[in-house]
Amino acid sequence: MKITAYHLGCHGIPERCLVINGRRMHICARCAGSNIGHIIALVMVIARIIPAWWVSLLMLGVMMTDWSLQTFANIPSNNTRRLITGILGGIGVGLLIWTGLMLLISYLTRLFY
Repeated sequence: MKITAYHLGCHGIPERCLVINGRRMHICARCAGSNIGHIIALVMVIARIIPAWWVSLLMLGVMMTDWSLQTFANIPSNNTRRLITGILGGIGVGLLIWTGLMLLISYLTRLFY
């Protein structure tokens, strides 16, 4: 797959893409959910609502489990489940990234000041 700015790294398989007002978007449900989850994670970090690290991994695990079952076990998924698991996975990844950056900045600040 050729990744372009138009596709934003998403495969864009038509039956997995979201439909809004009768128009098919060029982003799949799981990728859209992941992007929504990243935004929610940023808001959570700003509001200082940060769960334990294992909760973030658990949320990411839910998305990976859904993807794995669909890919390797041929268990069908639907766009609602893809969207929900994408949001959970996006929150999990986002929280891990943002809290990791905060820890790194805190460490570097103490190291140099």
